Amino acid sequence: MAKGTTTPAEWLDYTDTSTGFEVRQATTRADSHDAHFYFHDPAWSPDGRSLVFRSNRGGGMELHRLDTMSGEITQLTDGHSGGGWVSRLRAEVFYWHGREARGLDLESLDERTIGEVPTGLDALGVVSENADGTLLVFNARHEGQRGIYKMRVADGVTEPIRTSDGGAGHIHCSPTDPELIMHCDASVSDAEPKQRVWILSTDGARHWHPYTQAPQEWLTHESWLGNTGRALICHWPEGIGEIEPDGSGWRLIAPINAWHAGSTTDGTYCVVDTNWPDRGIHLIETATGRMCRLCESFNNSSGEGTHPHPSFSPDGRWIVFGSERSGTPDIYLIDTQQALDAQDRWWIPETRWHPW
Repeated sequence: MAKGTTTPAEWLDYTDTSTGFEVRQATTRADSHDAHFYFHDPAWSPDGRSLVFRSNRGGGMELHRLDTMSGEITQLTDGHSGGGWVSRLRAEVFYWHGREARGLDLESLDERTIGEVPTGLDALGVVSENADGTLLVFNARHEGQRGIYKMRVADGVTEPIRTSDGGAGHIHCSPTDPELIMHCDASVSDAEPKQRVWILSTDGARHWHPYTQAPQEWLTHESWLGNTGRALICHWPEGIGEIEPDGSGWRLIAPINAWHAGSTTDGTYCVVDTNWPDRGIHLIETATGRMCRLCESFNNSSGEGTHPHPSFSPDGRWIVFGSERSGTPDIYLIDTQQALDAQDRWWIPETRWHPW
């Protein structure tokens, strides 16, 4: 396939046997490897019409667009080499093409080069756009040191924000504050005592951990709680919690063994996958902790498997997640309205556990 190639819808719908809710398998080709973006990286156009994902349909992993109305799939790139972040400001996806950070218009497929990283600097992972669209932030390696770097969108100039002998992972900019970046400590194993969750200012002057982690605590994954300005943290196996960036106001939202937790734009709902054991994917009301089980995840995260990494569409109507239910990695969608219409299926774990 080549850039601009469009293929017909291949999705199919099925009923989840554990909940009775309808689930849509959006990609079904047996000869492809399909993966949606990491749960805290935007993948939808602002109007929700396009869902961008990575797929190997012959010739390597490239970015593709799913038209959420028709189901048609269009290849967006030739020579995609890493990353994928859809702007929250416009229908444009940012990605790496070799040493170039590029932006691609999701409608016209026109591309622009934002900038090229300097010789000797190896960009790693996803490029993240800050809240006002002035910076692209990313992880990189230079002369053996890992660091967080920024590229100015206006002129492509690249500068280090923070470098160290260790490493930072899961870098993603705040959706509301253009000066804040969240990341995790990737220099120490999660099984060892450390401070996992960090917030960094784009000028590098401030760097702190909002949650002070005790040696026996295990924080798994972190993200921004929609546009609330707060952080959302999985405190495995105790539950998911929220906290202010300055470290105040820690609150346990719900006691569930969540592994990844994404939220709606307004922060009203969270969606979580679960691990050890895998109890499926759940929708949670953040204010009350009430939850509703949506579907099985068919999480095959051991070995070469795939975590579900669920996240919401901009309007909160759809949840996208990954699964190997069909035997290969594919992309799945579930309409949250089904759960909202079934209020008798919701419960609060402190008083009534799901009857497994």
